[in-house]
Amino acid sequence: MTVFGNGAIWMDAQTAGMLTQAAEETDRLLFLFLNQLPLPAITSLIAILVIAIFFITSADSGIFVINSIASQGKSTFPRWQSILWGSMLAVLAIGLLYSGGLEALQTMTVIMALPFSLIMVVMAFCLLRGLWVDDSYFSRNLSKSTAYWDGKHWQARLKKVVSTGKLEDVRAFLRDVADPAFEELQAEFAKNGIAAQIRSGEEDGLPYCELIVESGRLRDFLYGVGCKEHAVSKMVVSSDLLPKMDTVDDFEPVCYFADGRRGYSLKYMRREEMLTDVLRQYERYIRMIANSKHNLYLFDKKNDET
Repeated sequence: MTVFGNGAIWMDAQTAGMLTQAAEETDRLLFLFLNQLPLPAITSLIAILVIAIFFITSADSGIFVINSIASQGKSTFPRWQSILWGSMLAVLAIGLLYSGGLEALQTMTVIMALPFSLIMVVMAFCLLRGLWVDDSYFSRNLSKSTAYWDGKHWQARLKKVVSTGKLEDVRAFLRDVADPAFEELQAEFAKNGIAAQIRSGEEDGLPYCELIVESGRLRDFLYGVGCKEHAVSKMVVSSDLLPKMDTVDDFEPVCYFADGRRGYSLKYMRREEMLTDVLRQYERYIRMIANSKHNLYLFDKKNDET
């Protein structure tokens, strides 16, 4: 591109615009340029060979793509299928050349490229969505409750794994697991001179329960358990291999904190495991407030005013 391009510009200036006058005849412009150089017969033959290789390679790539689409993404396909698509491409190109020459072929290329550009935009969106799904799949970690699980009551855990949760299941979790754990912690906090409060209720029809430890001027410690709803794949619901996943809506208890950190599912936790998790979060809270670097973040103006 550099040698031939600069050479053509220099040659056009030396010949009073000879190449510029033939700019519209793109099919003979290259050979007109080569005629001004030594050994034009050999260089023209090499140019034809290179152009042929370029077109054959492009056609082969196009045929491979069409074959792959027609074969639903398979990498191997019958020979007759390649011959069919190659013949159709050749007939189409010859027909356009005979009907209107190179200009007709170029016009058809532009016309076909316009709708395909819209398809490319959609494909780019689909690619981004696919990358997001890929990252979500491979970055998903084990449930937080797995860290505390000692293998006991595995039958009940399996039953929860292979079934969708109902809103009644979340209420039962709050009644049988969260509330008893919070009450036991409240009593133990009181023995150590720490006042803890339990608050529960419903918001927008979804139940919640919170354990709050007031800290004066600092941000209060809060460990809350709420309800989160998410959709289940219709393919899973319709599968006969998972008969207990019978609804497209799954409700599960999740924790949340006063500092806005993202919580996690508590679906598989038992009372002892939840006690451990709350104390782990409280230990983290104590270590945070004990570090002077976190004063700006932990200072709560509302508590200071009250």
